Amino acid sequence: MLLFNLPDALWFLSGILLLRFIWFYKPKEQYVYIVCFYLMGVIFEISQLSGNIPGTFDYLDLLFMGIGVFGEGLLNKFFMRRRFG
Repeated sequence: MLLFNLPDALWFLSGILLLRFIWFYKPKEQYVYIVCFYLMGVIFEISQLSGNIPGTFDYLDLLFMGIGVFGEGLLNKFFMRRRFG
């Protein structure tokens, strides 16, 4: 799991954190770009089933990406509410 699934979750998490950094003070733009990034990651993973995209499809990749998104979302909500709310 650490060798195959964790790297997908980490690149996904790093992309989300980069988008949050770039649009830190613009939450509406941040939301749009992050949702697009979610869709891009999921479509990329699912399109590996067709064989057009290199790689192997794995449900655990989607699970780990989802866990990373959920954890980052909770941390962001907790710290942003605490800082700005």
